[in-house]
Amino acid sequence: MSGFRSPQLGNLGSRDDGCYGTSMRRIADETDATPVTGRKPGALEGVRASAARRLAPSCRTLAKYAMIATIKRIVFSLLPVKQRFRRIYRRHYSYWKSSEVASGLGSTLANTENIRTALPALLREYNIETIVDVPCGDFNWMRCLVEHVPLIATYTGLDIVPEIISENQRKYGTDRIQFAEFDVIKSVPLSADLVLMRDCLIHFSFVDARRALRNIKNSGSHYFLSTTHLEVAENTDIVTGRWRPVNLEKAPYNFPPPLELIRENEGHGKCLGLWRVSDMPD
Repeated sequence: MSGFRSPQLGNLGSRDDGCYGTSMRRIADETDATPVTGRKPGALEGVRASAARRLAPSCRTLAKYAMIATIKRIVFSLLPVKQRFRRIYRRHYSYWKSSEVASGLGSTLANTENIRTALPALLREYNIETIVDVPCGDFNWMRCLVEHVPLIATYTGLDIVPEIISENQRKYGTDRIQFAEFDVIKSVPLSADLVLMRDCLIHFSFVDARRALRNIKNSGSHYFLSTTHLEVAENTDIVTGRWRPVNLEKAPYNFPPPLELIRENEGHGKCLGLWRVSDMPD
């Protein structure tokens, strides 16, 4: 427990003071600074002991929650990648608290308004007729685009979670719109005019992201459209299945400047960047 920090209790579990040494010193200082007429010998020790009794249960509770959180992180990291994302999907309501989406709050219609408005013009400009979308998630926002943009000849949604794919195929599958279970970390997707990878690399470790990007480059597709966060100065690594923002123009991705940028969220610098697949780093 050395070094565990709490906004309320400061540095808990320091080697010198135990769980509540810092608070004890603060109480002691306040007591010493306050003149008390006729204070009996040992009064300060009594104050310390009383405060220790009050704080000890809180420290034990914090220690217990910290240990549980650590165990959960370890267990999650040991799961196969597919099981990590299936677990998130099965518990989506407790994660997102939304009845609209099962794929995260970034997939709501409100949070995709900017890109749904901008994408049709981009598709026309670059003559994009076939799209591979990985991961497609629950197709919540993308169906509004695909169903109302005749230029899109075929749309293929890929996802590692089989429950998502079976539900999407049942609800939305047509000759023009198809879904398939797919792990982009392990396999090369079919070739298309555009590979869309929105809100995907933010969940991949550096190693898994490199594998996925290599597979996309080997697909022979023409363009790549992916989430990038312009405000990120230095990318950090994670366990696949967790989350953090990424800037694809920074190491270890090292993409060139994009051909186009669709700004999703000005406040957080979140964008969709468009690149030629042939320009993607090796």
